[in-house]
Amino acid sequence: AVPDGIYLVHKGRILKLDPSNGKQLAVFPPPAAGDTWGRIRVQDNLLIGTVHRTLGKRGRVPAELQVLDRQTGKLIWKFQAAPATRQFLSYGKMISVWPVRTDVLVDKGEAYFSAGVFPHEGTYVYTLDANTGKLKWRNDTQSEDSGQSNLAPGGHLMVTRDQIWVPKDFRGYSNMPYGAPT
Repeated sequence: AVPDGIYLVHKGRILKLDPSNGKQLAVFPPPAAGDTWGRIRVQDNLLIGTVHRTLGKRGRVPAELQVLDRQTGKLIWKFQAAPATRQFLSYGKMISVWPVRTDVLVDKGEAYFSAGVFPHEGTYVYTLDANTGKLKWRNDTQSEDSGQSNLAPGGHLMVTRDQIWVPKDFRGYSNMPYGAPT
């Protein structure tokens, strides 16, 4: 929530509600038919969200990260986190091998998040310029067994002045070998 609105996802759409009375102020539909919004966050004038795309009867995949102007809903930028279009069966539906399973943390103009499920398929930690979507940094070495073979990122990221802490699928946090934020 921010002073001028509460943002939430309902039935795949982003709603902006008046914080004083709960009345609907705006609706931001998904980018395309069959898409839904996943996790969202508000940072300054940005509305950051994951877009989930329906693949017919095969399921829904977290397809990309999109950033909108939170007042107008206009697309500012989008970013495809998955290095390829590959899927696996999960709970009876096909999903991406590299879904964005962490939140998107924004700090000092930079957006941090990770993608991937299985270390042997590769998991990725990203830093993007929050205002432009330009890739600033990517670590894709977690799958090279350097003591991180159990990393399956999922949950809330943490950033300190010189480290990125990535949740290990509800089993604590790891801060190696990601390196320092930019």
